[in-house]
Formats: sequence, C-alpha cells, structure tokens
Amino acid sequence: MENSGIMEHVVDKELFERIRSGDEIAFQELFTKYWELLYRLAYKILRDEGMAEDMVQEVFISVWERRKHILNSNIKAYLSQSVKFQVFKQLKKSQLQQVHIDAIESITLVSNDTSESDVNIKELTNEIETVLGSLPNRCREIFYMSR
Repeated sequence: MENSGIMEHVVDKELFERIRSGDEIAFQELFTKYWELLYRLAYKILRDEGMAEDMVQEVFISVWERRKHILNSNIKAYLSQSVKFQVFKQLKKSQLQQVHIDAIESITLVSNDTSESDVNIKELTNEIETVLGSLPNRCREIFYMSR
C-alpha cells in the first residue's frame, strides 16, 4: 500500500511537469483526478455546494495561472492546502460581510425608530396644542410662560 502512495506521488509529479510546460490535457487529468476530493474537502467546511464548487474552481484556475511558479512536489497536498486557504479566505470575507449587514440593519432600525419617534412627537405636540386650545386664555398664558 505504501508503494501505491509513492507511485501516485511520482505520477502526480510527472503530470505536474507536463502541466508546467502548458499541457492542457495533463491539466484536465489533474482536474479529473482531484476535483471530487477537493470539492468534498471544501463542502465539509462550507456546507454550501455552490460555494464549495467555486472554491475548487478558483484553486484550479490559480494552479493553471501560476503553474510555472509552483515548486511544491506533492501536488495533492498543495491542492488540499490551496482549497483550505480559499475556504478560510471566503469564511473571513463572509464574516466581514455579516458585520456590514449587521451594521446596516442596526442603522435601519435606528432610522426607523427615529422616524417613528418623529411621528409620535408630532402627534403628541398636536394633542397638547388641542388641549391647550381648550384652556381659558389666562391659564394658557400661564402654562406657556412656565414652559
């Protein structure tokens, strides 16, 4: 069983050497070989099919774009780490977005409370004016002077 792991590593290393030289078929082989494993890894953390697919796609796009600069000889470990990094980056971004959403909701609540308060104040002011209007002139004058 140990030999199969070593052979897989050698095959992956040769496959990646072909990818480094721009071999699209080798890249497709790598994609086919590791897509499901990487997807399951991303899904296990995210619990969102679409986001997990996106993370894996991002990793493969990055691998293709950076193929000449990747020095890691264990491509399986490299891909797994890359997916974890993308997932955690997404989680951090999502948390940041949640903070913004919470802030917007609190601002909305405050502005809704303010406008409701404004309406309540106007209604109360109208009610006071109505009551004061019904007072005799002298009582009304005394009330205004005291306020």
